[in-house]
Amino acid sequence: MILTYADNCSTTKPFNSVLEQYVKNSLNFYGNPSSQHSIGLQAQKLLTTGRQTVSSNIGAMYPNEVIFTSGATESNNIVITNTMEDTCDYIITSSIEHSSIHNSASLYGDQHKKIKSTTLGYLNYRDFEHKLDLYGKNLKTVSIIIGNNEIGTIENPYQIIKLVHEIAGEHVFIHFDMTQFLGKYRINMFDIAERGRILFSASAHKFHGLKGTGILYANKESQKCMPKVYAKGGCQEFGLRSGTENVPGIMALAQALSICHKNQQMYMQHISNLQALFVEGLYQTFGEDQVIINGDPENGLYNLVNFSLRNTPKSKNIVEQLNRQGVCVSGGSACNKGSASRVLQALEKGLSSESSIRVSFSHNNSLKDINYIINALKKIF
Repeated sequence: MILTYADNCSTTKPFNSVLEQYVKNSLNFYGNPSSQHSIGLQAQKLLTTGRQTVSSNIGAMYPNEVIFTSGATESNNIVITNTMEDTCDYIITSSIEHSSIHNSASLYGDQHKKIKSTTLGYLNYRDFEHKLDLYGKNLKTVSIIIGNNEIGTIENPYQIIKLVHEIAGEHVFIHFDMTQFLGKYRINMFDIAERGRILFSASAHKFHGLKGTGILYANKESQKCMPKVYAKGGCQEFGLRSGTENVPGIMALAQALSICHKNQQMYMQHISNLQALFVEGLYQTFGEDQVIINGDPENGLYNLVNFSLRNTPKSKNIVEQLNRQGVCVSGGSACNKGSASRVLQALEKGLSSESSIRVSFSHNNSLKDINYIINALKKIF
């Protein structure tokens, strides 16, 4: 059976060179980077190199603005836990956040305010401005996903920062979940985080690195003002994330990000073309009146298509049938494990939140994969 993997928003296949370097570093630089002997100092030197590489790739002002974690979920939890101190504090998020933000923020009950979304999945800026004006005095944190993991909607961080600073003030921690964004697009944190308290999260395995390593970017102002509530243990990662650093994994992350940036234009052109061909194939096969594209693929993440077919069964059943034909896709976020999509419910389009399919490509996919997936769908419908 042909195996076609098109679930790259869940995780990506690591670059071969990244795996090779990971093994080499694991064998040669196995010391604890906090140890003061020669083997530990070698690991510390490698850790510093990894931090500098990532810092350079994201345009950070200082390497120490890069905090290494186990992944974006942990980074997101660090932000929420460390910034929400008081029962009078408010946190504002979009209504289509990843579950690690949504569930963490929801622990604060009425202190958590969600911005309404448009039918395409963008922030409703009128509602955003209203909430900033209403809660700005006691607003502590704003967390917005940049590149939605289910429908691909991309928000503008500059616009969000400008609005928060103008209405609520620069005391607010502004956090961006860039898990699906980093590695596909270049960012320049020197410009984005010029003023205020700015943070973002990302995971290595979303851009062909390894699972178990991630980034929390926190500019100097946010680190200076953020209580270190989350970290209980050692003082690694500037007191924001305790635990022995995974040096080989961090170097793998840095290398994978560098490869993605080096080949960015080539990857983007190839994958964007696959996305367009897939949507065209859906329309030609099932008819434009039967295909519902969720989100805004023309202006969203170029590797993702989330679609529904009218009068179809639950996506879980479709995913299972596709899997039996060797096609690996998902019914939304892998973290939801087949449950109804909270993101689609928030769009208020009158769609079944249980009948969508998310197909996400990488540079490893080809036109042959597109044709195979379309033919597999034809056999089901």
